[in-house]
Amino acid sequence: MERGALRLSSTGRHAVELYVRTYTTMLQSSGEIRIEALQKAHIGMQSSLHPLAAEPKVDMGALIYAARRLPAAIAHCRRVVLGQSAGSVKAELHVDILSWQKVEAPARRRRWYYDGSETIAALIASASDVDDLVPTPLAYQLEWNKMHTLPPPLPNGAVREAVGATEEDWVRLQQAWTFGFQETIDAVRERLCEMTLRTIGSTDVGYARGAHRWWQPIGSAMHEMGVNGAPVYFVSSNLHSLVNVLSGVARRLEEEISEYIREYDPELFSALSHIAAGEISASRPNWPYFARPSLVARPAQPGEFTPIRAKPRNAARAHPTQPPARGAQPLAPRP
Repeated sequence: MERGALRLSSTGRHAVELYVRTYTTMLQSSGEIRIEALQKAHIGMQSSLHPLAAEPKVDMGALIYAARRLPAAIAHCRRVVLGQSAGSVKAELHVDILSWQKVEAPARRRRWYYDGSETIAALIASASDVDDLVPTPLAYQLEWNKMHTLPPPLPNGAVREAVGATEEDWVRLQQAWTFGFQETIDAVRERLCEMTLRTIGSTDVGYARGAHRWWQPIGSAMHEMGVNGAPVYFVSSNLHSLVNVLSGVARRLEEEISEYIREYDPELFSALSHIAAGEISASRPNWPYFARPSLVARPAQPGEFTPIRAKPRNAARAHPTQPPARGAQPLAPRP
């Protein structure tokens, strides 16, 4: 029994290694690669997140997982670009992705850029970003195309039954495709999903340079705070959660946050409306904590001092010129 388990583990490990080698090698070539070319290796990996990849039956779990981690705009796209920096993308493709529409996925805070037509781009900072991003559009395309091959025509309301989705799964898919759910379903029925993938500047040297640029302002801030040689604990995401735990200030000042977001960030305020209506699977009490960084990061007016900018008492001190919007916020615990 143990030997069989070891053989299975070894086989699975080799399949994953083959998958990673396959897309790493293909992406190192110049130009676009068809996502379909990675399908065989993806299926051979037998991912626990995509157990029905090789089956004709739609894997709703995998589809929902992928749809929640990709912007809804991906439904219109034929090209996915992963760039090490906006500058490297501009040098290669002669486009400024930072001028494109900023879009996000329901379950990922990664910022994507959509050209309004058929191309979507994301910035990558490490090889692990590529490992995170490649399987997701692949699973999305694979399950999209399974749904596309369902026998037509299907009467209104019969698509859920045809794909074998439970009511709960269908609701979760609607939440992932909140903006234009029926239009996306119609697109699935009308055409195959045939995306290409391209990486630009994804080299170890480029990653090292990017990390160095990222660290420079942090190192300077730590020097100014007098904690140059102190041990560093990295929080890689959800930085606002530290402020939540330390202060609870966002819930106390929810009205001020909401007023600011209503005026200066209509997109984020719209998300609050969808949460309140039950159209997005998110916690209403958590919203002010999520929205608070937008208010904190805005430039302070001369002489302005409001509770929203006050430091949590006896908790930690933050560098005054390093707001979270810059990507990192040095915090030094108080003695």
